[in-house]
Amino acid sequence: MKIFIGADHRGFELKGKIILELLSSMGNEYIEDCGAFEFSQNDDYVDYAKKVSEKVLANEGSRGIVICGSGVGVDIVANRIKGIKCGLGFNPDQVRNARNDDDINVLALGSDFIDFDGAKRIVKSFLETPYDPAERHERRIRKLGFFPHHHYFFDKSICISVFVIIPGYDFYHISSDNLSKREINYSGSRISYNI
Repeated sequence: MKIFIGADHRGFELKGKIILELLSSMGNEYIEDCGAFEFSQNDDYVDYAKKVSEKVLANEGSRGIVICGSGVGVDIVANRIKGIKCGLGFNPDQVRNARNDDDINVLALGSDFIDFDGAKRIVKSFLETPYDPAERHERRIRKLGFFPHHHYFFDKSICISVFVIIPGYDFYHISSDNLSKREINYSGSRISYNI
């Protein structure tokens, strides 16, 4: 199993310790550091959580670990990406349940709230607990697919999506990818105009 791990400045030290621990037990070929590669107080947790999540999606059967100060920021980012089920871990039993029942593939850790020994036990539960594909677990996970899922990461633009369904008419999708342009997609054709 390949493991991808990433952290911002607040999770940087804990990430380094976890990587060393994993390397000693699993070997170099199974661990990939997704940054930060050096301590910088001005970095953003979003970048590392996104990178780890994308790596997990691209490598079937892999797992991800994302770390920031509270664990909440990286958890939010990872769960915005379709196909990722991230859980914020605070003790080994809770994470064992999250793997067994919910099949989480990314673990979020809050470095300000757990020490290294606690993190080691949580990571061990995450990596060693298999998913139990019981009918009730499968049913609940399938229901997650009915929620709308947005995967919008922006650079310098704002994206607004509006879905318009009018009974008896075709489906319209209106999206604005910045403040000066509106795009209308209708029956496969595209019209752009200024607003």
